[in-house]
Amino acid sequence: MVSFSLIAAAAASTLFTSALAGTAYLENNCAYPVWVLGSYSGTVTKIAAGGKYTEGLKPNFPASIKISKRVQKKDEFAEEITQFEYKVDDYLWYDTSFIDCADTNINTCPGWAGGVKISATKGNCKTGLHLPRGTDPTQAYFVPSDNDSVKSCDIHENKGDITMTLCNAKKAKKSLAGRFAYETEEWEEDREVHDE
Repeated sequence: MVSFSLIAAAAASTLFTSALAGTAYLENNCAYPVWVLGSYSGTVTKIAAGGKYTEGLKPNFPASIKISKRVQKKDEFAEEITQFEYKVDDYLWYDTSFIDCADTNINTCPGWAGGVKISATKGNCKTGLHLPRGTDPTQAYFVPSDNDSVKSCDIHENKGDITMTLCNAKKAKKSLAGRFAYETEEWEEDREVHDE
């Protein structure tokens, strides 16, 4: 026989989890497409220039959205990637990681040359701002010990959303056709990347 108290506890747990669940947003403001491996789905998704990727946050689950400039199979997302890392517990934690290309060719990290901003909502939340071609270990991971780059909201302010913007230093401008185009700086162009 199923206990009604267990059913009630399970329902309460589901409501608690839902109340905590915000959304992770990845905005690709770069002039090139990126390929994204989601934290939970194991699915590789192409995000066009100006496009967006989203996934729900899961409490007590260290997560990482892996981002590449080139087409990769899901088991190949280990090098030449930028990582959007986060965790929800009593706090909302998040950071930018360039570790997987910093020791080989930093230029292969999506967003590194164009800047990366990571921020959260619904609380007193810190913002990470990696400047174009920067190496500030307080704003992004370059080696595993760069723990000062981890940002968070105050305790119990863990119900908000997290947004990472790649190439955030680039300005968007509205074209005559009413569509948004993106200014491409010389430092942000990647002539080796082709839309496959």
